[in-house]
Amino acid sequence: MKKYVLLLVCGAVSFTALAQDSPADHPVDKVLSALRLADPSLTIECVASEPDVIDPVAVTWDEDGRMYVVEMRDYPMGPAGGTVRRLTDEDQDGKYENATVFADNLPFPNSALAYNGGLLVTAAPDIWFLKDNDGDGVAEERRVVLTGFGEGNQQLRINSLFWGLDNWIYAANGRSDGAVRRPEDAPESTIPMRLHDLRFKPDMSAIEPIAGFSQFGICQDDWGNRFLSWNTVPIRQVVLEEKYLTRNPHLTETTTEEKIAEKDLRIFPIVPKQQRFNTEVIDSWNASCGLTIYRGDGLSAYAGNAFVCESVTSLVHRMVLEPRGPTFVAKRADEGVEFLASTDLWFKAVNLATGPDGALYVVDFAREWVEHPDFVPQDMRAAVNWRNGDTLGRIWRIRPKDWSAEKYRIQKLSGVASPELVHSLNHPNAWYRTQAQRLLVSRKDTSVVAALKVAARAASTPQGRIHALWTLDGLDALNDAALLESLKDSDAKVRRQAVLLSESRASNPKVVIALAKRSADTDAAV
Repeated sequence: MKKYVLLLVCGAVSFTALAQDSPADHPVDKVLSALRLADPSLTIECVASEPDVIDPVAVTWDEDGRMYVVEMRDYPMGPAGGTVRRLTDEDQDGKYENATVFADNLPFPNSALAYNGGLLVTAAPDIWFLKDNDGDGVAEERRVVLTGFGEGNQQLRINSLFWGLDNWIYAANGRSDGAVRRPEDAPESTIPMRLHDLRFKPDMSAIEPIAGFSQFGICQDDWGNRFLSWNTVPIRQVVLEEKYLTRNPHLTETTTEEKIAEKDLRIFPIVPKQQRFNTEVIDSWNASCGLTIYRGDGLSAYAGNAFVCESVTSLVHRMVLEPRGPTFVAKRADEGVEFLASTDLWFKAVNLATGPDGALYVVDFAREWVEHPDFVPQDMRAAVNWRNGDTLGRIWRIRPKDWSAEKYRIQKLSGVASPELVHSLNHPNAWYRTQAQRLLVSRKDTSVVAALKVAARAASTPQGRIHALWTLDGLDALNDAALLESLKDSDAKVRRQAVLLSESRASNPKVVIALAKRSADTDAAV
């Protein structure tokens, strides 16, 4: 199994007295001037930095557009003391001017997800629920909701929470296995996660190992396709869920993942040439992480593209996903260059996210080293100050140069009535669609069922119709009549979701007949 490697600036190197840069030599302005975007119509800006953000590894937003930054301040070797910061943009000018420590003393936290008025946070061996009950920006409520995740190397732990289209919460298991249970359950009730990722119901009523075994990053596109990370492979796809094969004891083949990246995996960093401790060259993948599918409306030309960080060589790579039968091939999008690259080695892109404003956000760990000493020969580790730069951290926003100031004005959804949330299921930015679905399902408000059935049939976009279908399912209000209509939808992506939603209705002869017709669908994914 390949490991991350240590990079050293070219030149004479003494492992007993390695000269290191100073954090003062890498201020925000200097790093900004070293960033290069392949698209001249785009610009990049810093929206938050030290002291408001330090050692960030992930970012998310709640339903009111408040940003939560997960800070692995204890990396690489501890002692445990990670933090979650809450940042707000009160005047909605695009700058996050207020910051509070939402929660601290978490062991190597690395992802978060808004849920039930609070935040779920991954910090192996646990997933925590944190909630601010008195409005002071600090989480007074702190409790473990799942436990038993592997505590392997700090780079290789459970991460990348996201709310799935099917109303389950998904996570990458970080290659550290574990046996998971709710804290109140008996130890013998644990669910083994070996060589798997996982999903769980928001109320923790069900936990399932799923195909994946991802490293740092897991994501979903508008159509429910799930994509996986690995340090030397920028993208993989789960073509078929493992449960469909493992239920047959006579079937020997149970691999359901596909390496969809084209075979030429060369990358084009612009950092200075570097010395390595193994034979890998600088223009090959070694530390890919933070995989995401861009699903916003601010960079419309990039909708559906895959983006992934190469943290060691200070770049962000872009791929176009071209359909190939029931799956995709991921092709390099920017010929001979990277979507974003830096000449400054202290730019350490480790994660990406689509924001509520529709822009693409880049999480910059902003240290000299992201490598872990476990993966460096023993006799060379003492020469390096692994925490050099642990007072820095940046969150960058990539947006069009002709950006309207109105884009920064985020609608607060917590107080929005359920009928209006139904309209948000058709929003061009997936952030709004996902938040609206999550809130509707969490509220259990069946008064909007009729409106959801109309949306499932007549929303102007296939995304809107799909979100309406899954919201109905989350409310236990999806009837066979609505499903039969969706199986005949004009868009194959809607029909595909209708097939998935039909699984539990095979006792209805009308559904079985409709499904049989779909076996001859012109779309291979259906």
